[in-house]
Amino acid sequence: MALIIFLNLLLFVDMFGTMGVYADGDLVLGDIQTEKDNYIAGEQAKISIVISNTADTTKQGTISVKVTQGSIILLDESSPVSIAGGDNVERTYTFTAFDAGKCDITVTLGSQTKTEEIEYWNFETNILINAGTFYPFAGDKLQYIVNVTNLCGKTVEFRMVSDLITSQNFYIDRIEQTFELSAGSSISLPSGLPSGIPLPPGVSGAYYEYAFKTGDPKGTWKLKVAVFPTSALDAIVEKEKQFGVSAPSIDVKSDVMDIDSQGNQVPKFYDLGKDMEFNLGFKNLIEKEMYVDYAIYIYNKKNVKLYENQYYSLKLQPKEYSDSMKIIPVKIPISSTWEVGDYRLVVMASVEASDFSIVKNYDFTLRYSEPNLTKRVETPSEVLVGVDNNIRIVIVNNDVTDSDPFDLHIVIKDPDGEVIKSFKKSSVVLQGKFESGCTLPIEFTLRPQQTGTYNIYVVINSNYESPTVLSFTAKVTTITHSVSIKKFSIAPQSVERGGTASVDFELENQGSVPESVRYSIFVEGSGVIDSNIKSILPGESVRGSATIQTKDLGFGEREIKIAIEYSEKKGEQTRYLTISPPDALQGTFDFSINSPGRIIVGKESEFAVNIKNKLDIRDFPEDVKEGDLIRNYNISIVYPAGVTGESQTSVQVAYKGSQTAHLKLIAHQGGDNFRIYVNVNGEEKSFVIQAVTKRQEEKFIEKERKNLIVGGVVIFFIILGIVGFFKLRKKSASGKVIR
Repeated sequence: MALIIFLNLLLFVDMFGTMGVYADGDLVLGDIQTEKDNYIAGEQAKISIVISNTADTTKQGTISVKVTQGSIILLDESSPVSIAGGDNVERTYTFTAFDAGKCDITVTLGSQTKTEEIEYWNFETNILINAGTFYPFAGDKLQYIVNVTNLCGKTVEFRMVSDLITSQNFYIDRIEQTFELSAGSSISLPSGLPSGIPLPPGVSGAYYEYAFKTGDPKGTWKLKVAVFPTSALDAIVEKEKQFGVSAPSIDVKSDVMDIDSQGNQVPKFYDLGKDMEFNLGFKNLIEKEMYVDYAIYIYNKKNVKLYENQYYSLKLQPKEYSDSMKIIPVKIPISSTWEVGDYRLVVMASVEASDFSIVKNYDFTLRYSEPNLTKRVETPSEVLVGVDNNIRIVIVNNDVTDSDPFDLHIVIKDPDGEVIKSFKKSSVVLQGKFESGCTLPIEFTLRPQQTGTYNIYVVINSNYESPTVLSFTAKVTTITHSVSIKKFSIAPQSVERGGTASVDFELENQGSVPESVRYSIFVEGSGVIDSNIKSILPGESVRGSATIQTKDLGFGEREIKIAIEYSEKKGEQTRYLTISPPDALQGTFDFSINSPGRIIVGKESEFAVNIKNKLDIRDFPEDVKEGDLIRNYNISIVYPAGVTGESQTSVQVAYKGSQTAHLKLIAHQGGDNFRIYVNVNGEEKSFVIQAVTKRQEEKFIEKERKNLIVGGVVIFFIILGIVGFFKLRKKSASGKVIR
């Protein structure tokens, strides 16, 4: 039986072994044939070569073709060739050079080599335009010429195609022209066209021209020019120029509003019954002269228009000139019948012969004119720091007539200039009117916090430009208010849910007077669990405690805070308590990786991470539901050098469920042992991939296919031998029975 199997294997090797015989001794390599000796850069070249078999039997060999232009390899190809006895085959190859110069062609078959040489020529094209930005409102026109130089060694017929492409990507104003150029000559289109050839439509002698229209879209336009030989349409040279098509631009500024200390515009105040005076500035922001029309409107807070005036044809020179900016003084009479309150002034400006316009809004406030009032401040003989002091501001009407109602704003600033108190009183009156000679007292309390001079600003009818400033000085006293949280602790800092934690605190009075201190203990998720008032003498401290119940708190870190309030002061401190589940509740999971094994270099591949939630609800308290056991799993990937891909993702897995995350990766170079590490919630596994080129992959597949065929044949003969062996035994057994 072993002999039969051995003979069958020898037969199989003999049958298949002859298929790989290589011989080229009888194969003859012919000369390299080219369509022409010269090409233009960008044009595809074609070569052919004939291989003949002088033998009577089929012969195989490998033909290699290499084309170079200097150090540049344009074609490098090897392929098997099999030719029947007495027959021949023709092989054809194409390549393209994009630079001028000679190209060397080498063809090899076994020990035979053939060489040939062809040359690539070239030509040049450029565009000249008259500006980088055009303004349709000013009647601007695009003017351009196209220069072409023939660097080929012969006369060539060319075609030029130009297109204007708008900012909205629409093609307009196409121009086409065909012309001949002798070797080494140049031409400027359109003015340099050979005589007798008519100019294309729209050309005015020396240059191509396009007149912009007001409605043309604004933005970046392109002039695209393509030049190519009519005999080689793929040898095309394209040039492009970008330019701007813009609307006019102006800036409008005014001093209608005030500027605060932070540089922000704030409404300015104007008086009823007087002229509203301000300046308007118009500035040209482009290089073109323009005429500006503008209008001024005033609206009240109900958006009712109360004033309107139109102005026309304000001339602005281009921006580099001194007259590019004009400042216009404006005077608007404000009627005494208008109401006190907020208004808006609107300036609308437009540029003539364009669709450009600009609108600026300025807020302002109308107020009553300030009456003739005197003000003074009355204080205790000593204003003490740290205690409440009674302050009185006295306002006296010195006019011989009664005063109309007025608005009052009082601002107090400390010695550092910080505002410590501010309040307003609207429509201050005394029995309907503020009578002549009458006095109006304004009383309030103030607790200074430092020594020095305090300023009181008294503003009547929002006249912030000219407030009355009153002053007083605060002196040092021994009265101080200071309570500190000397101690605030949580024990333990981590507890299983259902347990308790203790809060201990100590408050100390570091001031000079007794204090009544309200404290409150806050627990995140429960709110205030303890609050009370403690009286503390100077220099003394009090202690307190509270208990935190964690049964109804969720897992994780919880904020615990103590807050105190005393003598208009506050203080607080924060600690944290971690509510942790029992060990059995921490959760468990498992994950596996589906590796692609072998991938192709440069091609996107995929691998999968399978995660299973293995929590058991029986390990949890009774109030925990299956929906509470959904878990999030964070996946992070670390790739070796030469491989990139998705580096992190996350999946959510239901209770007792599983989920698969599919991740992409790409190998940028070949290799056999690229190890990739996968980490899921702190647990790490890895897998190995092999990266091969597309050609290697095809070889692997072919080898596996052949191995499959060989294996199949071997198995076939083994089975055949086994069947024969059993038949022989059966026959022998039958013979024994007969005897």
